[in-house]
Amino acid sequence: MEVIGKKEEVFYTPKKSVYVIIEAGEKIVFVKVWNDYYMLGGGINKNEDEIDALKREVIEEAGYSIKNIRFFVKIKAYHYEIYNNKYFEYDASFYLANFDKKIATPIEKDYELIHANPNEYQNPFHFAFQNYALNYYVEMLNLSGNADNILKNKKTRIGDDMNPG
Repeated sequence: MEVIGKKEEVFYTPKKSVYVIIEAGEKIVFVKVWNDYYMLGGGINKNEDEIDALKREVIEEAGYSIKNIRFFVKIKAYHYEIYNNKYFEYDASFYLANFDKKIATPIEKDYELIHANPNEYQNPFHFAFQNYALNYYVEMLNLSGNADNILKNKKTRIGDDMNPG
C-alpha cells in the first residue's frame, strides 16, 4: 500500500473511502466542483462494503450505474482539510469502471462531469492521493498500451498488491 503525505503529531480522523477512475474510451471521467477537481467516490458508510459504497457515490455524484468494476490500488493518505480545519487519515481504495446507464438525477447539484484525456492532466485533483492514483493509472496505461492491459501489467509489476485489504 502506498502512503501519501507525512503524518504529523496531531489527531487524525480515520476515513475509509473508495474512488473510481471511470474509463470512457480514450478518456476518463471526473468531476469539477467550483474550482477543484475530484474523482467520483467518497466515504464508506457503516454496513457498506467498498463496491456498494462506490456504486452509491457514483449515482449520487453522476447519476449513473457502473459496470466492469475492477480493483486498482489502495492508498493511505494523511491530509489536512482546510475547509473543515481537520486532519484525516484516508484509507482509500481505487477502482476502474465504466458508466453503465443513467439511472438518476445526481444529488450533488454543483458537480460538473469532465471527460478528459488522462495524459493531458498533471495533478489536477484537490487530493494528493487522487493525483497519485491518476499518475499511476497513466503510467500503467502508457506501459500497457491500452486500458484493457492495465491490470494484467499491474499484476506483473506489483504482484500481490492486486487484492484490496
